[in-house]
Amino acid sequence: MYIDTHCHYDMEHFNEGRLDLLYLLKQEFGIGQMIMPAVLAESNETMRRKVDFSRYPELLEGTGYTPEQLPKIWYAAGVHPTRIWGKHAASEAQWEGWIRKAAQEPDTIAIGEAGLDYHHPMDEDMTERQHRWFVKQLQIAEEMDLPLIFHIRMASEDALRVMERFALRRGGVVHCYCEGWDMAQKFLDRGLMLGIGGALTLPKMSELREAVKKAPLSSLLIETDAPYVNPIWELEALEQSKAKAMEAAGNSGDTEAAKAAAATVNPSDTEAAKAAAATVKPSGTEAVKVAAATVKPGDTEAAKAAAATAAAGGTRAAGAGIAQALTGAPTRHPAEATPADAEIWRRWNGINTSRNIPEFVRIIAEMKGISTEKVLAQTNENAARLFRIDVG
Repeated sequence: MYIDTHCHYDMEHFNEGRLDLLYLLKQEFGIGQMIMPAVLAESNETMRRKVDFSRYPELLEGTGYTPEQLPKIWYAAGVHPTRIWGKHAASEAQWEGWIRKAAQEPDTIAIGEAGLDYHHPMDEDMTERQHRWFVKQLQIAEEMDLPLIFHIRMASEDALRVMERFALRRGGVVHCYCEGWDMAQKFLDRGLMLGIGGALTLPKMSELREAVKKAPLSSLLIETDAPYVNPIWELEALEQSKAKAMEAAGNSGDTEAAKAAAATVNPSDTEAAKAAAATVKPSGTEAVKVAAATVKPGDTEAAKAAAATAAAGGTRAAGAGIAQALTGAPTRHPAEATPADAEIWRRWNGINTSRNIPEFVRIIAEMKGISTEKVLAQTNENAARLFRIDVG
């Protein structure tokens, strides 16, 4: 059995076909357990309503699925450092209430995602808010005797300085670790584990690969951060999907519509959609710009709408071409599918899912010169030890 120690299947990327995907992940790829941290503060209140099939049995009504056929899902209560929006300042007391309430649930096994993220430009107020909420979540974890799931991006030294004020008795994991061995040692010295996933496969991540080689296997957890942090093969699939969409529309004479629609193929990349929309020539219709710029994550319907209403080339044929390139509903019930079934998986082409966990295990085993069985057994034991869960 594999464990994905960090994923987000409550997100709207998975609204269409969530149950089919979860079923396949367990039945075909052996993903028996998952850990889902909160991102938005309100996620602490809402995410169980999408994936807690035992508490909300109505989610499975008429589907033919049972909770036992799907992965066991655990939760982390918290708020992501990039979701501490200033406009919500008046809601902070409510946020903390949601987090504390969720932290008391028996299936909540950690606090997170907590941390610092300097990747996006921030003003002084946002920096202060990130630090304040990082400290608050460290305090909650200490009070409730829970480990932490850390989100730390371009802020490792600052994060370590904040951590110095806390004992971190239950430890934690630095989710999506992407740095080198020197920084890894500092986290390991604090008794933390490293969450390893798709970044390991990217060509530019040589320092991360060195860190994974040197780090004790007893300090590693395997994760995907689905639907984010695509491994290289998902990125390549995504580019192929974009190319097909552009070709389909380009053959109809509407290349500008193709750019706008192809940009939405990646359900998590709304910025790409906006950038593509900005390149639409003045002769293109406002409908293309608006639909592409406002597309929501996972909303391929918006992509189809953008293409179908385009008139830059004077044709609607582009819409049909892009729609065909973007969509591919399963032709069979998931119970009949195999991992190699292209029709079943086309919906998730270019989107990171827990199906990549076995491959991450294989890569780590190859890097360390040990068996995949040893990597799987030890990383499962690591998860059991940190989160106090039964991994069977």
